[in-house]
Amino acid sequence: MALFYVNGEVNRQNVRYWSQNNPHWVDHSKQQGVQKIMVWCGLWKARVLGPFFFDEHVTGETYLGMFRDQVMPKLERLGEGLPEWFQQDGAPAHFATVVKDWLNENFPNWIGRRGHVEWSSRSPDLSPLTSFSG
Repeated sequence: MALFYVNGEVNRQNVRYWSQNNPHWVDHSKQQGVQKIMVWCGLWKARVLGPFFFDEHVTGETYLGMFRDQVMPKLERLGEGLPEWFQQDGAPAHFATVVKDWLNENFPNWIGRRGHVEWSSRSPDLSPLTSFSG
């Protein structure tokens, strides 16, 4: 998931820079009350699933609702079976109890915070999302 500000302000939490030198960035203060939207996309084989949008604060329940009611039907329509592995990052909504319980029931192997395979949300190891170069 990534957060975007409607006014064009850049959310630096969406981007990670790996460098041996400190770039000495200046942190500009954020405006209060700026309209924003949360966006989720997934990768499945040669496809991008989504984007799916959240106008509200993302909780475990809203994230699970999106995944169960939108992502899973999309995967079923593709007719290629369910992923053998599912990986997500460590966003708080992703490891809510209702989400973990649902993933445990529906995916034999899932990678993420408190998943079948523990994966640090800020791991410098290669992940599907960092393996693509633009």
